[in-house]
Amino acid sequence: MEKNVDLRKGRAPKGIRLCNPLNIERSSATWQGLVEQSRELRFCEFHTLEYGWRAAIINIAVTYRKRGWNTIEKIINHWAPAPENDPKAYIGFVSSYSGINKDKVLEDIRKDVNEYRLVLIGMAKFEQGIRWINAVCIDRLDKALSRAEFKSL
Repeated sequence: MEKNVDLRKGRAPKGIRLCNPLNIERSSATWQGLVEQSRELRFCEFHTLEYGWRAAIINIAVTYRKRGWNTIEKIINHWAPAPENDPKAYIGFVSSYSGINKDKVLEDIRKDVNEYRLVLIGMAKFEQGIRWINAVCIDRLDKALSRAEFKSL
């Protein structure tokens, strides 16, 4: 768990406490930085926010894009489907926050990192609450986005 971020156990949303800003659910994926002995059963727990963001980037900008889920509407309809979620509200929030039309096909992350950056921040703000996605959390996203490994995906 990241020590230099005030996670205020018990008060912060679960995704922040787990360093998982998009609430990625556990699966057979072997993410870098995954806490293997986590007591959390449903969601992944990462050692740092940067690892949590890295997994989100791979899911949204690489895996989803390969499946043709390359607009805000398509991404969120698969990421947070009804009835457990309100995709319409989620899509509206992310589109409004990012300034990107819900139907616009997002560029490849290697061509336009900023589009995905805005979408990911908007999704995290919707998932965790606006006040929790602060400068420290966004700085960790920027570090994950700047890693060379994403330039070759």
